Amino acid sequence: MALFLYLSQLKEQKITWYCIDPHTGDLTSIGQFPTEHNPRSFHFDPQGCFLYAAGESSDRLVAYHIDAKSGALEPMHTYETGHVPW
Repeated sequence: MALFLYLSQLKEQKITWYCIDPHTGDLTSIGQFPTEHNPRSFHFDPQGCFLYAAGESSDRLVAYHIDAKSGALEPMHTYETGHVPW
């Protein structure tokens, strides 16, 4: 089973993703996904199938589907949220 780590990069408006080696804990950088401006926070659904990223400066929330094998994020929908979503 693959394990992944996601980090938001506020200045670059990206979410970076890594693969975690389950035996050593070593991280391998896999890539980056563009997201909303100033991605202050993101969360996963309880089953780990979706990631939701809030753009603090864009007032939008993006829903991504997570590919279980690769960890890649596929944008599904962008929602208007109002001022400063967290």
